[in-house]
Amino acid sequence: MYTLTHAAIGFILCYLLFKDKRLALIGLLFGAIPDLDGLFIFFNYSMHLQIHRTLLHPFIWGPIFVIPVVLLFKRYFKISHIIVAGVLSYSMHIICDLFFTKSPIPILWPISNFSIAIPIFKPMIMITEFLVIAIFITLIIHNFEYYAKLTRFYKKVYK
Repeated sequence: MYTLTHAAIGFILCYLLFKDKRLALIGLLFGAIPDLDGLFIFFNYSMHLQIHRTLLHPFIWGPIFVIPVVLLFKRYFKISHIIVAGVLSYSMHIICDLFFTKSPIPILWPISNFSIAIPIFKPMIMITEFLVIAIFITLIIHNFEYYAKLTRFYKKVYK
């Protein structure tokens, strides 16, 4: 799946769960984080093939990456909401990759080097990508007023 699709899934899940657009943005971020190890594609494609879905795809990283976000945003949200938004979005990225890609993922690392791939939905990946992005765009358009207000706020603050 594309990183944008993973990010959109995190956004949609958190938006539906919390009805808070700001927490949905945390879901958007954590839905994309596991693919940061894919940035090697811009520098060395063979390294990208070796590293992607190995470094940041074990489930252990979700809770670890949530800790600094909790420390940054605990004044604005309930700590439990930040933890659920981050870990849920991160975990959904891994789960989607398990079922939509053929690349084995070391989901239990560092406990085990066992890697798994269950690509049962691989034939439906394009339809799924389209539906997720369509829902994501619909939510963004539906909530455009919120994003417009946020943009105006940042312009005032950073002038």
